Amino acid sequence: MKYHIQTFGCQMNVYDTKSMMGLLNGAGHEYTDNLAEAEMILLNTCSIREGAEQRVRGRIGQLKRYKDKGRLRFLGVCGCMGQKEGARLTDAVPYLDLVIGPGAIGSIARLVEELERGNRPLVDITGIEDEYDQPFPAPNEAVSYPCFVSVMKGCNKKCTFCVVPSTRGPERSRDPRIILQEVETLVQKGYKEITLIGQTINSYRYDGIRFPQLLERVNQIPGLARLRFTTSYPSTSIRALFEVMASLDKVCEQLHLPVQSGSNRILKAMRRTYTREEYLNQVRYFRSLYEGRALPPAITTDIIVGFPGETEEDFQQTLDLVREVRFDAAFMFKYSPRPGTVAAAMINQVDEYTKSRRLDTLLQLQHEIAGEMNRNLTGSRVEVMIERSTPSSQGGMEYESRMRTGRIVKLSAPAGAYSPGDLVQVLLTGCTSYTLFGDPLSSGESTQGGLKIHVA
Repeated sequence: MKYHIQTFGCQMNVYDTKSMMGLLNGAGHEYTDNLAEAEMILLNTCSIREGAEQRVRGRIGQLKRYKDKGRLRFLGVCGCMGQKEGARLTDAVPYLDLVIGPGAIGSIARLVEELERGNRPLVDITGIEDEYDQPFPAPNEAVSYPCFVSVMKGCNKKCTFCVVPSTRGPERSRDPRIILQEVETLVQKGYKEITLIGQTINSYRYDGIRFPQLLERVNQIPGLARLRFTTSYPSTSIRALFEVMASLDKVCEQLHLPVQSGSNRILKAMRRTYTREEYLNQVRYFRSLYEGRALPPAITTDIIVGFPGETEEDFQQTLDLVREVRFDAAFMFKYSPRPGTVAAAMINQVDEYTKSRRLDTLLQLQHEIAGEMNRNLTGSRVEVMIERSTPSSQGGMEYESRMRTGRIVKLSAPAGAYSPGDLVQVLLTGCTSYTLFGDPLSSGESTQGGLKIHVA
């Protein structure tokens, strides 16, 4: 049976989609990008914000026409929205055949067999508290980036705005032997860079092995050139992690450390277990470990504006924190009430106009900071890794690549000059606020500390 999966949301959903593809391919099914020929379409969904759910509901309605034409036999919803809604989805949408949560990903091939035997609709929202040690096969496909490997699932934090603990369950860490096996398999397939993922990845613990020790083990895998990870929680064993990061040659100089707000009052209302001052101290310590290196490390973050009770003074504190830290990039959102969370029941909700105004102000500030950082990098010589390519309007190809610090660099070269995973030395020649442009350097120039120097 030919199938298609559309993914919404975070890196964990991307990883879960790849896992389902590997399981379905192993059961004899065939993936297709062509919706018109798909006999099964699965939507792997996100539920972290209301807008994400609305997009999925709209997509379900759009796909009905494929059901009506008769080619599409099965339509399913997977992931966090499936876990949250369960049978309410099949009750509301009669032509929906399958609803599963993240805990049922490993059962996808068996569930499809049930559908083919005529059992529908099927709802499986079990398994989000099960031990997480299952090795999932990677789909047989061309090397593409980013490439994710999950090391843990779930979250034990009690943030008042978040549905992750209820949609993905408590923290469960994966056996390091399985993680190493999965990374080694991907490297053998040709992957040069791996990103380890988990909701609170620095909470990883398995039989006494913490995340810094796991990083050390993955760093030793032959053939691996670059290693990233996300997402860290600001107050969980973080300094030991920073020290290991700075000591390992393959671990990229990039840290994603969500702050959410610059106001201690709002952080407390969010039940984040750190203060503004503690967060800033962590940032300073992390950067101190890279002093004297050719390129400074990158720090990215998540920020929510308009959380219930947020005043103009609270918001100004967030702006001040952003000015002080100078994030390389930030994912910034308006607060979105999620049913069942503590924050959704708070009486002091911020109106939509104010949330939008604050978000626009924050976006503009971050835009200015990112642009200045990129302009300061122009003229540098750096190593990038090719991720993908598209035909250029001037002829040839435009190659999208990434620095070790995570910045995107675009360069032009003839078709076939590079493949995903190639490490290329470039001169940075220009930029926008979020993209750098570069020219490939000749082989007579080499790397020192991430910057390029000419070899006389």
